[in-house]
Amino acid sequence: MLLFISVFGKANSIDSLFEITGNKNSSYKEKQTAFKSLFDTYKKNNADSAHFIADKIFQLAQPQNNLIDFSNALLYHGITYENFSELDSAIMSYHKSLTYARKSRNNNQVTKVLINLGGTYKDIGNPSKALEYLNECVKLLLKIITRKMCKSL
Repeated sequence: MLLFISVFGKANSIDSLFEITGNKNSSYKEKQTAFKSLFDTYKKNNADSAHFIADKIFQLAQPQNNLIDFSNALLYHGITYENFSELDSAIMSYHKSLTYARKSRNNNQVTKVLINLGGTYKDIGNPSKALEYLNECVKLLLKIITRKMCKSL
């Protein structure tokens, strides 16, 4: 942990986040929020640490059987695989994430995963697959926006 902290020079905030994640008295939501903040801190500069944190998010979600958190953990794995330039592994993680997102019936989560899938297929040179996922995302976003607009009337 000291190596992580010295790299970023954010000892106080990172220490407090690690403290929350290791505290038995912290709630599930507090731990998830802390892990998400840690992931966001490490995802671009330290993919190994980000991947480790994504594992922790998945482990924390297991007793809760939280489909959205499972999906997020796998989405985060995909992001770290992209940072490692392991695009095939990223795609596999995104597909697993999409499965959980669809099971959760949370359209916002599904759109996040579809965007990442589309972008990664573009990066590996498969524009037709990229368009397939991005078109699905656009349709879903239109459905979300329409539903929100109808509720506000």
